[in-house]
Amino acid sequence: MLVILDILEQYPNIVVDDTVQPEVNETKKGIGYNGSIHVWGNLVTFLEKIDLEFFKSLQYIDPHAKEYVERLRDEPMFFVLSQNVQPIRTTETIKSAADVADEAWELRVL
Repeated sequence: MLVILDILEQYPNIVVDDTVQPEVNETKKGIGYNGSIHVWGNLVTFLEKIDLEFFKSLQYIDPHAKEYVERLRDEPMFFVLSQNVQPIRTTETIKSAADVADEAWELRVL
């Protein structure tokens, strides 16, 4: 997901939007294209899915095992992801932005 965020930061004309119909010609527009390129997707939903899978994996690991501690080391990366998703140019709603902020806050508190 960090690669996706890097690409979106490099090319501000790429807009992730889950309300548009995917268009075949969108992928044929080159790097020099000046207009908006709409890519179907929802970064907030993707982030929430990563969060869900991360905590689900922790539930199935013995908290006293070495594997659990190793898995907890992935938590800062999730925090970085949640911070980086917010400023990306998307057509996400205010609720989605609030959800990402909530995810980041939960990680900060834990």
